[in-house]
Amino acid sequence: MADASASHDGEDAQEPELKHFRLFDLPPELWIKIGKMAIDDSPAIKNYEIHCRRTIKSLAALAYTCRALRKELLPYYCETKISPVFSIFEEAGRIGRLGHWARRLDPSTRAMVTEAQVYTYRKDSLEELESLLSGIWLLKIKLVPLVRAGAFSGFRPFKVKFED
Repeated sequence: MADASASHDGEDAQEPELKHFRLFDLPPELWIKIGKMAIDDSPAIKNYEIHCRRTIKSLAALAYTCRALRKELLPYYCETKISPVFSIFEEAGRIGRLGHWARRLDPSTRAMVTEAQVYTYRKDSLEELESLLSGIWLLKIKLVPLVRAGAFSGFRPFKVKFED
């Protein structure tokens, strides 16, 4: 009995051969699902992080692996993980971060950022607010008014659409 257990634990026992796993050997539906799961597990980009280089690199890490992943995962990442909300009353440096960050994205990626929002209590017209933000951000934008139930009187939230 002792010999049987010794040969099992000893040097003579063969270790299983390790095989390399290649993501792209799987059907596209599976590697896209894996990619979306990885994105779901990643942290969202907060307002205070919008200026960091890391946010650009995190976009690139998985989505820029190949064209097929970029096509499927980059829109998903932008829609689910990038949702900055800024007040137009914030100091120019803070509100300017969104424009600085957005200018670093290529136009097609920037257009995928669909959850950026600004809010204000200012009484400016929509065109005046668009002009103000376009001037700060150095980007052409459109503001889409949002309806918020129970919002304070005069509170005006807008979704930001980047145009190029």
